[in-house]
This record gives sequence, structure tokens and C-alpha cells, in this order.
Amino acid sequence: MAGSKSRISASTDAATDGVARVEIVTRGEARREYTPEERAAVLTEAAMPGARVLLVAQRCGVSPSLVYRWRREAAGRPAQVCLAWALDWR
Repeated sequence: MAGSKSRISASTDAATDGVARVEIVTRGEARREYTPEERAAVLTEAAMPGARVLLVAQRCGVSPSLVYRWRREAAGRPAQVCLAWALDWR
């Protein structure tokens, strides 16, 4: 390589005239809605001493992130008020 000139060129085969095809993917099913009683039951179980949100969520068939969201939305409310919050949330 010493003394030789190297030539670097870059090219792309990508089309520059726009997108040839657009595919829109929609959900096959509607989002599940949980009753206030279901929310309160999940939050109550997740609030038990030693409970793990992941295990509670799996047992109840919900996403752990949904349990965390419900917990954040009900933050600062005692367990008795949690059901009232869930009922008002509808």
C-alpha cells in the first residue's frame, strides 16, 4: 500500500424516487378494558407484603406495566380509597 493511491467510492442501490410500498398493520383485536373491581383486586394483591408485580400480573393475565400504571394513577391513596378511585376512573 505504500506509494499506491487508494480510491474509495461509495454508492447505494437504494431507490431515490420514494417509497414503492406502504403497509399498514392494524391490531387484530380491541384493547381489553378492565372493570374497576378487577383493577382494585390486582392493585390490592400487588400491594400485599412480599408480592411481586410480575407474578401478580401474570396470575391475573395483565401486563406488569399496566399494574405499574394503575399504581401510579392511584398513588398516595390508601387501599380503601383505591376501589373508589377505580370506580370513579370509568
